[in-house]
Amino acid sequence: MRWLFLLIALALGGIYWQTLAEWAAWLERPELADWLASQGAWAALISFSLMVAQAVLAPLPAFVLSLANGQVFGALWGGLLSLAGGLAGAQLCYELARL
Repeated sequence: MRWLFLLIALALGGIYWQTLAEWAAWLERPELADWLASQGAWAALISFSLMVAQAVLAPLPAFVLSLANGQVFGALWGGLLSLAGGLAGAQLCYELARL
């Protein structure tokens, strides 16, 4: 029974690793900043939402989103937007853990 559990855990870990690698490959491209910049007035809200989502969903790397924010909004405003999104995501995780 332990071997079956171990095989299932390894299979799920492999699927998770593959998904993480695909996300990382997509997010490391400069198209993320270009796509974010093309969203116009919605770019800040979309970026904030992605920062909150990355706090809850592990495969989204925060540093890539922070770099894209810096490219699109500048170092100061992009950094503040990343900080606010990260803090809101941390608060959401805290509230979900309290349920």
